[in-house]
Amino acid sequence: MDQGLLTTLDWTRQTREVLMQALGALGPERYQAPQATLAGESIRDRHLHSAGCYIFWAARVGLQEEPPDPRPDEYPDATAARALFAAADAAVGRLLTRFDGKLDEPIERVVHGHTERLTPRWLVMHPITHEFNHKGQILVLLRMFGAPPFDGDMVLPFGPPSA
Repeated sequence: MDQGLLTTLDWTRQTREVLMQALGALGPERYQAPQATLAGESIRDRHLHSAGCYIFWAARVGLQEEPPDPRPDEYPDATAARALFAAADAAVGRLLTRFDGKLDEPIERVVHGHTERLTPRWLVMHPITHEFNHKGQILVLLRMFGAPPFDGDMVLPFGPPSA
């Protein structure tokens, strides 16, 4: 298994946990409230979309599975959203197992009606960058809501800085 990619995924999950903690303190009302700065979508919509991106690319495109589309009403708060992120992590795990040793070999898949040439590594890296993009949007909204400040950057490789 590609240790560099596994390390990147681990840092991504640890960084996601920091955001999960902040979103857990937000409460369902604000988590679900439509936001003008997100074109009327809620923090929940952006959060679930991030998990859905992993499922789409890893499970649907990479593995050619047919997972059900998540229904937002099944995820009223960040605690419930953990289940969708667990499903996303599981899909990535299956993809990595299936393509172990072949992460950079091209595969052809039909995506939105077009044949695309991709690699399994890309099918993992794209959702990671996508998640960080939406995490940035969510962090701005949390600050606007007056949430206590926290370090929203990627976790440090060897733990928090020394005091």
